[in-house]
Amino acid sequence: MKKDAYLLMTDLHFAFRMNARKNYLKEMSDILNKIIHIKNTYEQNGYSVNLIVLGDLFNRGIADPTEAMHALEFFKYIFSLFSKVYAVIGNHEFTYYKNNPFWFLISNIEDESIVNIQKKMKQPLGFTNYIHIVDRVINGNVSLIFNHYGVGIKEINKELEINIGLFHQDIGSKQITKMYSKYEDIETNDTLAYYDYCFFAHLHNANGIYKINDKFIAYYLQSLGRSNHTEVEDTNLERIIPVIKIENGVFSGIDENKIMLPSRDEILNVEQILITQKLYQESKAIKEETEHIVIGTSLYETLLKSVEGTEDSIVMNLLSKSEAEMKKDYFDYLNDNLL
Repeated sequence: MKKDAYLLMTDLHFAFRMNARKNYLKEMSDILNKIIHIKNTYEQNGYSVNLIVLGDLFNRGIADPTEAMHALEFFKYIFSLFSKVYAVIGNHEFTYYKNNPFWFLISNIEDESIVNIQKKMKQPLGFTNYIHIVDRVINGNVSLIFNHYGVGIKEINKELEINIGLFHQDIGSKQITKMYSKYEDIETNDTLAYYDYCFFAHLHNANGIYKINDKFIAYYLQSLGRSNHTEVEDTNLERIIPVIKIENGVFSGIDENKIMLPSRDEILNVEQILITQKLYQESKAIKEETEHIVIGTSLYETLLKSVEGTEDSIVMNLLSKSEAEMKKDYFDYLNDNLL
């Protein structure tokens, strides 16, 4: 019997360090070790295990040459443990193209939708295809459809029994998570309604499994890397690592493997967070304090306008007069107010 498994990994945001973290590299290593442990379990049960990265593999580009080479060698090793590695391209792959090791792990883009929207802007930089960028993978009666960031929602393979969507896009609803100005509503999109299962990355705070309009099942997979410290919540440390199973070309189910991420106390540098918050509040206060200042045609006029209506305006008015006038006005002020 031919048994294939597709393990999904979302929003790792790999980096050697991250703001307000004690040891972000250790976090990355621990997550990947747990994923490899899941892979090993399926292999022991006779499955050929493929990895699907659902976007944002690296948080940003890595400018330091030594760290960039370490990252490349590290992921070449990780990927060598799987039968094959695929990826949905995320927004961080496009936005942080420069010095991003992701593009050095690719030698060819097989999905025309990416080629069409990017043209010559984003090109593979590798000589070996460690990651496959495809439109879809068809295995027997199952179609895995790769909906990369920016390409829109793709049509399903209507002739196949099971269509599974893999997404790194702004798709959701306000009932599921906080959505911003421009997004695709999961409940009203006609193309989505034809899918059987959908796995959504990109929305870091969206989680859970939802039956949408009694038509398809939506999995919202939260970020593994939790690149912003506000995502680290002790009440929400569990993550699902889905595995799609296909046996002899027939869909046989989705396993919801669970891992636990470390708590706030374990990984956050609280002192650094407090310092950053204090600096932000001070900067905000200065901005609010200076927003009312009216710019004049000269430095003197600007200062005069900024103190208009306050006691400081008396001093500014004195500066515009001759020495004799200044002394007279000053003593008149003292006589009127102090004597």
